[in-house]
Amino acid sequence: MGEAGARPPAGQWARVRATGRFLGELLDVLARVGEHPGVWLVLNGAAVLGAGVSLWAISVPGTYLEAWALSGLVLQAVGVAWLLLLAGRVRGWSGRRIRPLGIPRLLVVALLGLVVVAAELTDGPLWLRYRASRAAMDRVAAEVVRQPEQARSIRRIGWFPAAQVRALPGGGMRFAVPGAGILDDAVGFAYSPTGVPAAVGDGVDAEDGYYHVEGPWYVWRQSW
Repeated sequence: MGEAGARPPAGQWARVRATGRFLGELLDVLARVGEHPGVWLVLNGAAVLGAGVSLWAISVPGTYLEAWALSGLVLQAVGVAWLLLLAGRVRGWSGRRIRPLGIPRLLVVALLGLVVVAAELTDGPLWLRYRASRAAMDRVAAEVVRQPEQARSIRRIGWFPAAQVRALPGGGMRFAVPGAGILDDAVGFAYSPTGVPAAVGDGVDAEDGYYHVEGPWYVWRQSW
């Protein structure tokens, strides 16, 4: 018989069988762990917390980067734990009737993961927070254009904290959202009813960038 038909060495088969037994025992342990409702309560609670922080972090222009990164790590850990426990539950269900009341708690992590991914792809939280703040943003913009000296006392505009509020040439204004963005970059909104706002900068090396949101409003980013 040629090499193609030769059987693997006995030692190799022993390692394969040992690995199979180990995986089976691990799944049995996970199945027993997954029987406890408290485990899923903790896991789903961590998922809700991580998803909530992630959605909050991406609800501002430029993102609250540290909070977003931390929530991402939490969600990744929750996702790995969920997959392992789910594998254990599937093994535990083998040959037994699945209890319908136990299924919803298994879906919480997956559904929250889909919500977070969809929110990040569509900028949904940022858009909702902007729409909720739009009336206040319009009102403050009109006040700053009319009386620029008032800008220094403004600390909040709608649902956004505000800093570096200032009037712009051409009847516009802008403000930064403190804590958002990367390092020392300022990120916020600019109001300009005459088109793309002027790149006025705040220093020799400062560069202003804008992209249109709707109407007279733009997202503003100042990089150094």
